[in-house]
Amino acid sequence: DGRATHLLHSSALDTADHDDDNELSETPLPLAMGVGIVTALIGYIYSKCMKTGFNLLWNLIPNALFGGNNSSSRLCKLLHQYPAAYIVLVMTLGGGLVATLSTFYFPKLFSAHDYVHVLSDTSSANKMDQFPKARNHLLPVMVFSLLMSISGFSLGPEAPMVTAGGLVGVSLARKYLKSTDKKSSASMEETLAYCGAAGTLTGFMNIPLAGPIFAMEMTSRGTGISSVAAKSWNAAMAACFAGLVFVRGGLVPDLGL
Repeated sequence: DGRATHLLHSSALDTADHDDDNELSETPLPLAMGVGIVTALIGYIYSKCMKTGFNLLWNLIPNALFGGNNSSSRLCKLLHQYPAAYIVLVMTLGGGLVATLSTFYFPKLFSAHDYVHVLSDTSSANKMDQFPKARNHLLPVMVFSLLMSISGFSLGPEAPMVTAGGLVGVSLARKYLKSTDKKSSASMEETLAYCGAAGTLTGFMNIPLAGPIFAMEMTSRGTGISSVAAKSWNAAMAACFAGLVFVRGGLVPDLGL
C-alpha cells in the first residue's frame, strides 16, 4: 500500500509538471503583435538591402568591368582574361572583411549559437540575462550577415534573422516591463524572443508559418518543438501574422515598395 501511494503521488507530480509546461505564456498578445510588426519591418528592410547588394555586386559592377568601356588598369585586364576570378575576388574580400571586423572589433557578438544555447537551457532561472542589449549587437549582426550573403557564401541569412529578432524581442520586453513598473519576467522575455525571431523571418521570407516553427525548432534538443518553447506558440503566431499584415498588406502597397 505504501509503494502504491508513493507511485500515485509521483504520477500526480509528473502530471502537474507536464500541465505547467503546457501553460500559455503570460505575454499579452497585443504586445507580441507589436514586436512582430517591428521585427517584420527589420526583416523586410534587410531583404531590400540584400536585393540591392546582389544587384550591385553581381550585376552593375560586372557590367561595368566586362562591358564595352574597358579600363586600362592591371586588375581589369586580369579580370577580362580570367572572368571567374571576379567571383573569387568578391568572396575573398567579403569573407575577409567580415572575419577581420568580427575578430578584432566584435569578438563577443551575439550569435545564433548564443540564441540556441540560452533558450534551450531549462535549468537556469536567470538565463535571459545572457541576452545583451539590441542596440549594441543588432546592427553588426545584420551587416555581417548581409556582407556574407551578397558575397556569395552559402551561409543563409535565416540564423542571423533569428538572432536579430530575438535581440529586439528581449529588448522590447525589458522596455515594456520597465515602463509598466512590473518586475522582471524571464517568461515574457523568452516569449518575445521567439516573437521577434518569428517576425524577422516572416518579414524577410514572407512565409508566416515558417517563422515560428523555425525559431522554436532551433532551440529544441530533440525533434519537433520543446514543451517550453510551445508555451510561446500563440504569441509567436500572433506576432508573425501581425508583421505580415503590416509589411505586406500595408507598408508595401502604400509606399509602392
